[in-house]
Amino acid sequence: MPARIARTPAAVRPKENDVSTTPAPEHRPESADVPGSIEGAAAAAAVTAEPAQPAAARPGAARSGRPALYYTLLRMGLFAGVLLVVWLLFRYPIGLTGNGAGILAVGIALAVSGVLSYFLLNNQREAMSAALVARVERAKARIEEGASAEDDLVADGR
Repeated sequence: MPARIARTPAAVRPKENDVSTTPAPEHRPESADVPGSIEGAAAAAAVTAEPAQPAAARPGAARSGRPALYYTLLRMGLFAGVLLVVWLLFRYPIGLTGNGAGILAVGIALAVSGVLSYFLLNNQREAMSAALVARVERAKARIEEGASAEDDLVADGR
């Protein structure tokens, strides 16, 4: 018979670097301990009904709740701006027109905007990466919690 691996229940495990929820209040008002009091009921409702807010929804958090969308929009805007400048340069001072000039302008704009975004959008790229890592970690935690619950059910013989 294989040795049983002792697992700590998911509710007891400490969460590392969990900034997605607000901490629960440690102290309830004294009137909340008095059964039937209006203040106690309101205070208890306020303590228990307050939903956990994601870090991006709190004041002073990141600029956008969707860093990947923000980064992508900035990249597309940068590309559009560079394409406009290159197209205007090709059209008026240089005088290149035709299908080949358009394709060349798009290629140059892709290269230039890629290099510019590497330097100019570094902070947004790091925020997007951090959000992606946090999302993967939350998914791993949910999978681990499910596996732990399944192991507990199997161990109990259900």
